[in-house]
Amino acid sequence: MGIRKNILYMPSPERDLFFEALLKMKAHIVNPAAPEADQYSVYDQYASLHWAVFDISLNAAGPFLNAGHQGPAFLSWHRELLRRFELALQAEVPGVMLPYWDWSPAVFTETLMGPDGGVGGV
Repeated sequence: MGIRKNILYMPSPERDLFFEALLKMKAHIVNPAAPEADQYSVYDQYASLHWAVFDISLNAAGPFLNAGHQGPAFLSWHRELLRRFELALQAEVPGVMLPYWDWSPAVFTETLMGPDGGVGGV
């Protein structure tokens, strides 16, 4: 395993490879035989899994538990998810590394995560 770099200081060629891997993950359709409206990508699988931990209900009427972020499994859960995500990135672009970002400076810029918080971007 390589060393993760802060995306703000990652050399442009490495950052470009990271974005290339993300785009390839989004284009890699897991179920191509399904109707187009029902197709999803490798990237979608990880996004859905990450989002699913927000919706764990303790019973049918609630309350809901954000198990991935508000419980004792937070660190181990994210470590495992990010490692698997990085391996999926590397399956698309060998050698690419998942960067980290410090949220205190602006990372939502045109050259990084997109000016709209990544919603309309990668």
